[in-house]
Amino acid sequence: MSEGEQLSISLSGGGPWGLRLQGGKDFGAPLTIARVTPAGKAAKSGVQPNDIITSINGHSTLSIVHLEAQQLVKNSGSSLALELIRGRDLIAHPLSPYQLQCQ
Repeated sequence: MSEGEQLSISLSGGGPWGLRLQGGKDFGAPLTIARVTPAGKAAKSGVQPNDIITSINGHSTLSIVHLEAQQLVKNSGSSLALELIRGRDLIAHPLSPYQLQCQ
């Protein structure tokens, strides 16, 4: 299985960032990008639906619940840093946060 492409994305200018999250520890699924607003800040920076989020502003997403992730994004101020994994195999076979950590 492909490990996917690791990306570091930096957004600036404050919210709205133009993205919607899904998943988290409480859902038993990796935190991913559910939706990207066309022509929004996230889209212009290359964020895509189904990207797996491994870090928000330096905070690992491996063990946080969905609401915590939303709060990290909401409270990010004028800049938002995302660490992402993008890859066809990872999207087709979502990994648990624990499996992601072990790779």
